[in-house]
Amino acid sequence: MAFRKALKHTVLIGGGAAATFLGLSQLIEYKKTQVNDLQNEQPVASRLNP
Repeated sequence: MAFRKALKHTVLIGGGAAATFLGLSQLIEYKKTQVNDLQNEQPVASRLNP
């Protein structure tokens, strides 16, 4: 019984680590797209005075 309980907690911790890793990788990709969008955007002054 103790072995099953320990195994269950190990699986939960492993699953949590995988979810954390996937969440961080998605966050990094989101940040990259935000930075690229900001770099490609024209300055406000040039949009106001064509």
